[in-house]
Order: sequence, then C-alpha cells, then structure tokens
Amino acid sequence: MQERLAAITEREFHTGLGTYLVVASGVVIPILMYIPAGYGRHLEADTVKRFFKGCNSVSIDHKIAWVLMEFPAVAVSLACLRNRTQNSTPALVLSGMYLWHYVYRSLIYPLTVRSANQTPLHIVMSAAHVTSSVSYLITREVTHFKEYPESWMQKPAFKAGVVLFALGWIMNLHSDFILRNLRKPGETGYKIPRGGLFRFVTAANYFAEFAEWCGLALAAQAPSTYVFVFLTFANLFPRAVQHHRWYKQKFEDYPKERKAFFPFVY
Repeated sequence: MQERLAAITEREFHTGLGTYLVVASGVVIPILMYIPAGYGRHLEADTVKRFFKGCNSVSIDHKIAWVLMEFPAVAVSLACLRNRTQNSTPALVLSGMYLWHYVYRSLIYPLTVRSANQTPLHIVMSAAHVTSSVSYLITREVTHFKEYPESWMQKPAFKAGVVLFALGWIMNLHSDFILRNLRKPGETGYKIPRGGLFRFVTAANYFAEFAEWCGLALAAQAPSTYVFVFLTFANLFPRAVQHHRWYKQKFEDYPKERKAFFPFVY
C-alpha cells in the first residue's frame, strides 16, 4: 500500500481530487435542498438546529471568516503559478481570471461587509478546504498539465468565455452593492433586494458568480474548470432555493414573477 501511494503521480492525484470533489458535491446537493448550510439567515432554521446541534457553538466574526475561507485559494494559486511550466499568454490570462476573483473576495470584499453576523467555524473550515482544493486543480492544470498555445487567444470560445466571466463579475459586484445598501446605518433585519439582476432572481449574486465560472470553463476548456462549475452549482443552487423559500415565507409582497436562481426558468 505504501509503495502504491509513493508511486502515485501528481497527475493521478490531480484527477483523483477532482473526482472526489464531484462525488462529494453530488451527495451534498439533495442534502442542502432540505437542510440549509448553517450560517447567515438560515442559522436559526429548525433543520439546522436539529442536524447540526453543537456544531455552531464555535463561531467567528463574519469579516474574518470571509478572509479565512477565501484566502487559501489565493495562496495555493500563487504557489502553483510560481511552479508553472508554461508562460503562454492564454495560460496566464486564465489563471489570472481565477486569481483575481479570490483576491477581491478575500482582501477587498470583507472590508465592505456591514453584517455583524458570526460564521460557524466548521463552515469556515469546510469552505477553506474546498477553495484551496479547487485552486490547486484549476491553476495547476492551466499552467502545467494542459497546453495553451498563443493561438488559443484567437478561439471564439476563449473570447466568449472571457466576456462572460467579466459580465458575471460585474453583475456579482453590482448585486453585492445592492445587498450592502439595503439597510441604512444602524438598521437591522432583512429587506427585499430590488434592481439589477434581482428583478429576475432571488439569488442574483449567486447566479452572477455561477456565470463567472461558466465563462472561465468556456475559455479554458479544461476538466478542472468543469468540475468547479459543478461544485459551484452544487453549493449555490440549493442555497438560492432556500433563500427563495425564506423570502416568500417572510414577505407577503415578495415578487411572484421572481425566480430563485436561473432567470425566467427556476
């Protein structure tokens, strides 16, 4: 057994890690459709209290939690970039797209957060595990395993993917702005977000992030990016559905035409 482990190549490890994340996410989807992840507005949900009794006893500041959850992706990505074996423009653009998202999420976004909520430590640890794992999968593949000649920049799929990623990031930024300004200083409680993508879906910020990673996958055409699209869907879609149910129960005037995650669809 030890000899076998020693003989595993990095490529085999890379593939195995991606497979593990896909399988784990497939298992998690139906669970999260019934039991919301225990943080934010769902922290007091009956199902969360029933199934995660005791797990939420240790919590940390929401802003610090964001840094601890997202910064591992930055650190791992930079380490992979330092050990890259190709320096083609497409490879650096693709890894830069991924890295920029997490630089913003871990170092800039937490400074804008107004929430005084606490985040359970087990949520932080789980998220850090996923972000660091995915960061290794994607950055290592696009800078080492997969070949990206300079001509890749001319592919229509690459150009369309970059545009979709940029649009997703802008929509995500705008959705965060709307959510951040729902409450005036000193106000508490929840309000119905309006404007932007929120005209069409409850979880506008989630859909925008999903669009980002679909753009990256389209531009990169690498298995690891497809894995990440699936992971993102497995995490964000059930939570969007939970948000949608919560809003409809809490607000009688909640827009009936608004969907949960996919505009005009669901």
